[in-house]
Amino acid sequence: MPNNVADEESGDGVRNMNTTAFPVIYHNHPLFLQPTDTPDSSLISLQLTRSENYTLWSRSFRIGLVGRSKIGFADGRFSKSKFEPELHDQWEKCNAIVLSWIMNVVRPGLLSSVIYASDTRKV
Repeated sequence: MPNNVADEESGDGVRNMNTTAFPVIYHNHPLFLQPTDTPDSSLISLQLTRSENYTLWSRSFRIGLVGRSKIGFADGRFSKSKFEPELHDQWEKCNAIVLSWIMNVVRPGLLSSVIYASDTRKV
């Protein structure tokens, strides 16, 4: 419910409030983060250990991302350029969360290929 008459909802899950410089992101927006979407949370219990378990790990991780509404970070649909500049900081935050979820389920020997990535899509 709008808390002043200057509020406008655009229909894409973002409400632009004339009284603030930052848009409010609602639950149906791709950049929305649940309180449980933290860097230390783990989407799956299976760890990527080698190429032999990649297919199973990948499928499990994709299901986890779909459940958290973040699969678009991995498949490129939620690239930073698709969002307005005022949402780029929020995109960076979401991207960092998804990267941390990947790092949580990759064996330490494989982390060097993930840790320096700047974009989930590239991983």
